[in-house]
Amino acid sequence: MKLCFFVHECLMEAGHTRAMVELIRHLPKGAIEELHLVYFEGASSLELFPEFHGKIIHHKVPFKAIFPFLFKAIFFQVWCFILINLVLPPGIKKIGIGTACLDIDFCNVQFVQSQWEPYYFKDKSFLSIKTMYKKILFFYFKLCENYLFRKEGLKILALSDFVNSYLVNKFNISSKNIKTIYSSVNLKHFPLPNREKVIAKEELIQEHQELLTLDLELPVYLFVGAYERKGLAKAISLLMEKPGAQFIIIGKPEKGNSFQFDDSLKIFKIAFTTHIQKFYELSDVFIFPTIYEPYGLVIAEAAAMGNIVYVPKNNVGASEILKGLKSVRFLEDIQELPFLKAPLSKDERILNAQEVRQRLEDYSWEKASKKFLSFTYSS
Repeated sequence: MKLCFFVHECLMEAGHTRAMVELIRHLPKGAIEELHLVYFEGASSLELFPEFHGKIIHHKVPFKAIFPFLFKAIFFQVWCFILINLVLPPGIKKIGIGTACLDIDFCNVQFVQSQWEPYYFKDKSFLSIKTMYKKILFFYFKLCENYLFRKEGLKILALSDFVNSYLVNKFNISSKNIKTIYSSVNLKHFPLPNREKVIAKEELIQEHQELLTLDLELPVYLFVGAYERKGLAKAISLLMEKPGAQFIIIGKPEKGNSFQFDDSLKIFKIAFTTHIQKFYELSDVFIFPTIYEPYGLVIAEAAAMGNIVYVPKNNVGASEILKGLKSVRFLEDIQELPFLKAPLSKDERILNAQEVRQRLEDYSWEKASKKFLSFTYSS
C-alpha cells in the first residue's frame, strides 16, 4: 500500500512520533509500496525507516517557526489539505497523529484535548492573558476533534482502554472503527542494564557537565517530561521526605512558567536529551506522577531498563499493561515513597528488567503492527 504519515515533528526524540514510527517500521516490508512523510521538522529516512529505504518521500512543510502554536497548527492543516488534493497520489492511505491533519483515513490518538481540558484548567486563573489564549486554543482543538472523530469511515487507533472508552462515549464511535493498540518498547534501543552505571555517566558528562557531581554510591531518582502535566510538583513533594536525594529532571516548564525547586534536594536539570536510555541506566527510581497520560512510553522504557517505577494507576495507559509487576508501583497505593538505602545492584536491575520485558512480549511492536495492518483492511 501507499501510506502517508502526517505529524508536526517527525523526530525519534518526540515520544508520540517514536511510537508511530515503530508501529509503521514493523510492518512487513512488502506491505509498503511508498511511504510519504509530511512534517515541519523531520529526521532522515535512514534514521526513521531504514527498512523502507528507497520508498520514502519527504514533504517538508515550511515556516516551522510560526507563532503562536494555534496559527502553526492551522497552517499545517491547510498545507496538508493542499498536498492531499494537488500532490499526493490518489488512493493513498493517510494516517495522522490526533488533529494534525483533518483529512485522514486513520487517526492515531495519542492525546484527547477535550478529555485533558478539565485537568489543565483546574486551579488556573481565568484573568491571565495566557489562560485566555489557552481557552481559545482548546476551543479550536475541540472543534477539530468534534469534526474529525465523528467522520464517517475514520478508523481510530487508541493507545489505551481508558482513552478508547472516552472516545466511544463522547463521539458515538462504532466499536468496529476503533481499536486499542498499546505502544511497546524497542528493546534493542533500550537494552538490559548490563553496563556499570559509571560508563553511562562518563558518556553523558560529555554533553551534560552538571552530572559531574552525581554520586553513584547513592540512589538516583529520575523524572522526564513537561513539568506541569507530568506532575513534577507531586514528584518533588514525595522526595522532600528524603533530604539530599539526587533527582535528575529532564524537561521544561510550560512556556512562560517558572518553577520552584526545593533546596533540600540535589537537583540536576536537563532541558533536553537524545540519550534518554543512558539516563535510565543512571537512575534507580523513575517517578512519574502524571496527571493525564494516554499511554506514557517513558514509563515502559524506564521499567524495561530495570528502574523501580512509581506512576498513577488511573488515566495512564501504560499502567493498564504493567499492573502486577514487582517493580511497577502505583501512587494511589502508597502514602510515601519507601526509603531506598542504596542504589539498586546490577542483579536487581536485571531481574526487574527481565520481568517487565517478559510482559512486554505480549505487546511487541511486531504484534502491534500486525493488529494495525489487520485493522487497515477490516471492513
